[in-house]
Amino acid sequence: MSKAANVITDTYFSVFKQAFDKQLEPFGKSVMDTTVDGYNLVESKAKVVFRRKTDRKENTIAGKVFHFRMSKGCHFNDCFLSFGLGASATGDNAKRHVSELNNNYDFIIVGGGTSGLTVANRVSAAFPSKSVLVVEFGEIVHIEGQFDPPSTGRKTDSRAPSGQLLGGCSAVNGQFFDRGSKHDYDTWTEVAGPDFAKKSGIKWDWKGIYPSFKKSATFTTLDRAATKQYGYTWHHSAYSNDPKSVQATLPPFQWADIGVKIKAFKEMGLKAVKDCANGEKNGICWVTASQHPVTAARSHSGIAHYANVQPRANYHLLLKHQAVKVIYPRGVKHGPPIVQVRNRVDNTFANLTAKAEVILAAGALNTPIILKQAVSAKHLSSAAQNIRRNATFKEESIAQFYETPAKGPYTLAFGNNAVYVSLPKLASAGLAWKDIVSRIKKSVLDNSFVEYLPVDLRNEKTIVSGYKHQLLTLAKGTVRLNVSSPGLGAEMDLIMDYRAGTNPVDWDLHRAHLRYLISDTPTYKALGGVEWGPGKTIAKDDELLRQFVINGLSPHISFAHPCCTAAMLPEDRGGFVGVDLKVHGARSLRVVDLSVMPLILGSHTSSTAYAVGRRLRR
Repeated sequence: MSKAANVITDTYFSVFKQAFDKQLEPFGKSVMDTTVDGYNLVESKAKVVFRRKTDRKENTIAGKVFHFRMSKGCHFNDCFLSFGLGASATGDNAKRHVSELNNNYDFIIVGGGTSGLTVANRVSAAFPSKSVLVVEFGEIVHIEGQFDPPSTGRKTDSRAPSGQLLGGCSAVNGQFFDRGSKHDYDTWTEVAGPDFAKKSGIKWDWKGIYPSFKKSATFTTLDRAATKQYGYTWHHSAYSNDPKSVQATLPPFQWADIGVKIKAFKEMGLKAVKDCANGEKNGICWVTASQHPVTAARSHSGIAHYANVQPRANYHLLLKHQAVKVIYPRGVKHGPPIVQVRNRVDNTFANLTAKAEVILAAGALNTPIILKQAVSAKHLSSAAQNIRRNATFKEESIAQFYETPAKGPYTLAFGNNAVYVSLPKLASAGLAWKDIVSRIKKSVLDNSFVEYLPVDLRNEKTIVSGYKHQLLTLAKGTVRLNVSSPGLGAEMDLIMDYRAGTNPVDWDLHRAHLRYLISDTPTYKALGGVEWGPGKTIAKDDELLRQFVINGLSPHISFAHPCCTAAMLPEDRGGFVGVDLKVHGARSLRVVDLSVMPLILGSHTSSTAYAVGRRLRR
């Protein structure tokens, strides 16, 4: 290996693979080569320089030299991130047939997604003598960012929208990287009851989970001009300084109306919060995107927790295999279980053996289906809802995206600004929020809440008990196994019903939300804003506005962020795992994905998935 390659391996490496994913076609060879797809790697004092050897007309960065070095909580103008790389994600540790595997592994992790790869990285690093295998349904696929220019050369995959690829949903989501309010996580502990965590001492309240949030992502700021122009604010203390971790940033571009929107919300009585990532999430927030601050390429679990940490001899990956079930040949008291997998190419089945534990991270929809066939229980899932311009502008924007650092509109992902409003603020007119709370309390006292469950579950005592304690999430959906075609592919196995809006209080909340947004602020009036609907007559009438909301939102009141299908609750409250994430009554079996959430958050969910993965203790 050349001196340059040694420099690279010894350097922190979080950017290189992302940059090449974005700017070149996947190179498909070991990145430990001294030449990678026409680039030679040269040591330049304390920096690593990447220089293009030959010109390619279709590549807008031909001839550019990249200089990056390690930064720690400083502005991009003043210091830079490292620009190194780990082994290619298509290297020797990625397997595609069981014949390539070891005879057994200490830990088998089902699901190479957001939390699964987080756990695999941590376990394989903490125990170098222990072997780790991740079973992944999909492939290594290079996915574009939420708002990348067309024809970037990165591949897509028809299965990608449902997270069926390395990196899971973190590789395909909107990159909106917010966290829940501290009250969301404090409620997780409250809903489980006072005795649930006493023996272990493991706390899932905000104080307990916040350190995992901090360690799971690295935030790097931009140049001071962009910060001043848009009024970005943040707390560096809410993030780590690990260059290999998932990257978070605020982009160098926002649309011109962002200041107008912020001003209007302030006129509606909302206050700007410096950084909502530290649990104080009530008002107007800047929200980071999970992307790299230099290249604006998507940052996800497949990069941070697999590609960036390879080569690691004890960390293997089995691609294009579906985990069908976990099997306890001698009963659930005798584990670890066997993991039965299906090769999605030739439809053959095989059994995999773990010596220490099996860890399920197949996602909130697939994990309960796997568990269902191993442990007798029924589960509920809750779900939360989550311009044409001229050609010259488009061409300029694409060119800006390929600058270093990336600039312009294409550095935006799903957006970076949001407002989070409490119920008393949202429904303050006529003390309507108290009416909503009273309706929820009444349904608990007279047990009428049971009628909002599916008919076949209304007599299941543990489910009824769990729902009674989880009424902060009003509607409860289901995910079930399609018994007519079990094990024939995840896309055919599931019968999913979000059941959103089945509790009438759901519509009361949406009505309050809409009424709050109908506001004649000075900014709105100054710009000559015109209301399209619902109109003043409907807005003033509770029933007419309720019907307007129902007609406008049905059937799309909720369609994303499924969770809570194997909830971290006591068994007598319908729970499936304990605070140590171990499955109740089953030996050597854990769950680490969003199915363990007992309640949905007032937030997008990817950052919480990373935090859950980091909470798995030695």
